[in-house]
Amino acid sequence: MRLAFALSTIWLLLLGCDALFKQKEVTLARVGDKQLLLSEVKPFIPKGYATEDSALFVKEHINKWVEQELLLAVAELNLTDEQKNIEQQIDDYRKSLLIYAYEKEFIDQKLDTNTNDEEIEAYYKNNLQNFELKDYVVKVLYAKLEKNAPQLAEFRQMMKGALNDNMRYELEDYCRQFASNYMMEDQIWLFFEDLLKEIPIKTYNIDEFLKNNSFVELEDERYIYFLVIKDYRLKNSVSPLELEKQRIKSILLNKRKLELVKQMRKELYQQALANNQLEFYN
Repeated sequence: MRLAFALSTIWLLLLGCDALFKQKEVTLARVGDKQLLLSEVKPFIPKGYATEDSALFVKEHINKWVEQELLLAVAELNLTDEQKNIEQQIDDYRKSLLIYAYEKEFIDQKLDTNTNDEEIEAYYKNNLQNFELKDYVVKVLYAKLEKNAPQLAEFRQMMKGALNDNMRYELEDYCRQFASNYMMEDQIWLFFEDLLKEIPIKTYNIDEFLKNNSFVELEDERYIYFLVIKDYRLKNSVSPLELEKQRIKSILLNKRKLELVKQMRKELYQQALANNQLEFYN
């Protein structure tokens, strides 16, 4: 009931009873000998809040304050003096933050972010063991057509011809006009799992399916599906370079960052020695 009364008082103050507020400070909550005053909360109330929203904000603030003070009180009672002496930890944390901020600024100014294909390919070849596929990937052409689409027989022959890369323009032109969905870009690796969302392939052995099928035709009640498998990689085999380029670029850049910081620290040490800013005592 005391809390309800306090909140109603807050509501009145927030509605504009500033005279009452000026005459007497309002205590919102107490934990031990510590008090939370309305004047301490009021500056944090977001501007533009309706009175009801402001009262709710104050209530949440009170609950958080009470929880924090209760935890602090029990910590003070149960921790040793050594455990409560956190000044050194705070100082160490401050130093870490300052060093991190400086090194980040240094990297932002000095890091060469350009990577070329030769670097990426060299890293890939030297670290193939780190690029194992977690799923099947494929390069495909596919089209989803309604069964009443025109010239299906001719389109079927064009898709079979696409196995030899001869009919790409004609296929794309036809699909733009009649396909419900299609993909005619076979330089992009797709996860087989994503392909299954587009084409209702049913198989209990993906390895055998990919090894034994280059052209697939399926249908359901409304649609007919054409699929040309141009290339594939099996699960647990080495991932294609094209799939790993961005990851390798990130790895190379991170290695450069580490080397840059290492070199900066080494130069800083050497400069301090040369300028008699550093001395060791036995």
